[in-house]
Amino acid sequence: MKTKVLVLATLLLGGFIFTSCQKDNALLEDNATGQSFAKDNYSEEQDQEEPVWVYQLHNYPDPFITATTIEYKLTRTAFVKLIVFSSDSRWKKVLVKEIQSKGTQTVEFDATGLPAGEYIAEVRVGPKVLTDAMIKINGITLEEEAERH
Repeated sequence: MKTKVLVLATLLLGGFIFTSCQKDNALLEDNATGQSFAKDNYSEEQDQEEPVWVYQLHNYPDPFITATTIEYKLTRTAFVKLIVFSSDSRWKKVLVKEIQSKGTQTVEFDATGLPAGEYIAEVRVGPKVLTDAMIKINGITLEEEAERH
């Protein structure tokens, strides 16, 4: 009789443990599914107070003769692509294609050997694209002017 009670108690206890384990596994699976769903629907921008933007794109001097400095500001570290192209799209050069830090960035654009005309600076950061028109003129530099006198 003691053996029957012991076997019955073991079976009941074993069934309880098995049932409890199944419930724990189901809870773990539900939790894992919820975490997976959350990861799938998560975007970095939701976690950021301000999105990645670029602003205040300009160049100086403008107009320029041989070279100009392109300046822009980033609200946070981001991948940046800066391209300069001629207004007729016959000429194009990538000046920046890298991750850059938050803050003011400056890039020198050397247009020596390029014809006078309008050039476009285009900076891309995330979904944001800014453009700035730059004018290259034919002229003489200050050094050349000084040599003439």
